[in-house]
Amino acid sequence: METTAASNTPKSRALAAMDAVEIKVTIRPDQELLAERAMEVNEDTAEVRVLYFYDTPDLHLFNAGVALRARLVKGDADDSMVKFRPVKAARISRDWEQLEGFKLEADCVGDRVVCSASLSALQQRGEIDDVTKGKRSIDKLFSKDQERFLNEFYKGPVDFRRLRVMGPFACCVGSSGTKTFLMS
Repeated sequence: METTAASNTPKSRALAAMDAVEIKVTIRPDQELLAERAMEVNEDTAEVRVLYFYDTPDLHLFNAGVALRARLVKGDADDSMVKFRPVKAARISRDWEQLEGFKLEADCVGDRVVCSASLSALQQRGEIDDVTKGKRSIDKLFSKDQERFLNEFYKGPVDFRRLRVMGPFACCVGSSGTKTFLMS
């Protein structure tokens, strides 16, 4: 992302440190079809993703800024992710940035910028489904690096046996890169 001296604001400095910026839009249900057309989300060509989140019944991790997620991707590799929000990009060790699957992102709402850090790992076909069916434990979705990432940035204990599967949530990514989320 390119910034200039004229735009040397806290927001522009935060965005300059990010690997990606996502633009999120809230759409009323009665405007969904119109939005899908405007964002070029075509059911036949869209990348369809099914998301699962893992948390305690009282959303303890979510309330602490932690997201544990698995994603099934039509036509591509499935993955799992550990994400922290908010984070200060300057406090993230360069060692993490060297790992494949690491990403810094910024979510912008008005003048507010919320930075996040995540670490993703590929999953074999069927592994996420086995977890949702109770045939495999949730902790098996997360690599040793992801567990180390979780332990470094989240100071509380995570008892994977207490976590519950939340979802599925469907997501379509259109040709313009826009996302539409549908709860199922």
